Amino acid sequence: MGLFIYDQKTGTIKPFGPYFNAKEIVVTPEKVYIATASGVQVLKTEDLVNMKPAEFKKIPFNKTGRCRSIALLNDTLFAAYSDGVYIYTRDTIQRLIYKNAPVYSSEVQTLFNKVLIGTYSQGILAFEGAP
Repeated sequence: MGLFIYDQKTGTIKPFGPYFNAKEIVVTPEKVYIATASGVQVLKTEDLVNMKPAEFKKIPFNKTGRCRSIALLNDTLFAAYSDGVYIYTRDTIQRLIYKNAPVYSSEVQTLFNKVLIGTYSQGILAFEGAP
């Protein structure tokens, strides 16, 4: 088990790291976001392409814990943790609250410029544009 990188040019597969497991990955031209058992990790896309996994770091909000799912909408990252859904923007993190209650979800997805959040008790929530 673990995370592996497939090189289409050479047809080879290389391990990303000996003990690194990912729940979900979101790739942009500049960054790669990875939902892991210890939180959301981020690295530059060029580091992934050049096989420098040691250079990845936690997203700069220090939210640790098992991250179940992530979704990106514009420059905003939605992350589902066991204690709720969090929204990461440029320099802040905030817990998602709906109808005066925290939102709990095991899955967040981006679809047609919307983030869909399947909640445990509040139905499906949809965000369009910036939250």
